Amino acid sequence: LAKEKLKSYQNLKIIAISASFGKTSIKNYLFQLLSSKYNVNMTPRSINTIAGIVKDINQDLPNNLDIYIAEAGARQSGDIAQISALLKQQYAILGVVGKQHIEYFKTLDNIIYTKMEVLQSPNLTKAWVHNSVPIKDYDNIEKFPNNLNIIYSTLDGIEFELEIDKKLQRLKAPILGKFNAINLTSVILCAKEMGFTLEEIQTQIIKLK
Repeated sequence: LAKEKLKSYQNLKIIAISASFGKTSIKNYLFQLLSSKYNVNMTPRSINTIAGIVKDINQDLPNNLDIYIAEAGARQSGDIAQISALLKQQYAILGVVGKQHIEYFKTLDNIIYTKMEVLQSPNLTKAWVHNSVPIKDYDNIEKFPNNLNIIYSTLDGIEFELEIDKKLQRLKAPILGKFNAINLTSVILCAKEMGFTLEEIQTQIIKLK
């Protein structure tokens, strides 16, 4: 039923997000930014299993939808591959990968390979992969962040420089924590792919919650 519902949308863009940590933050920031221009839905709270995503699609997706953002989590190898087989996402973000949930996967290599299942979609057009993932170069995969420089991180937010299209761009966001500059990098790159100008991106990330 969920597969058929996804097929019923005209030109629906699906973005799947995975990481050891930060994926819910990336999802929330991306949803806020993209919603300024498109009809967007995302998986609620920290729901990231195949059962939770299927339920969300069947019960909560509206008829008019441009973009669906889904968080993909895993407790064992194959979990994210199953989600990718359902969603057949055109876009993917793979954030920081580390030893989170090592008790389930036993080794860091197992974690890396499982998280990389988010790239297995047959419809994958573009993906953004954090530098912590040792992946070969592919035409449709962009590593991030490039030349990230944190200018300041205070209780008022963060300001940072980031290389986009081979130029350093200076951006601000009212978000706490230097690590969120890394999360926002993937959001900015994805939004640019979705048709946002750098000016539109800056206007929206300064309003993020």
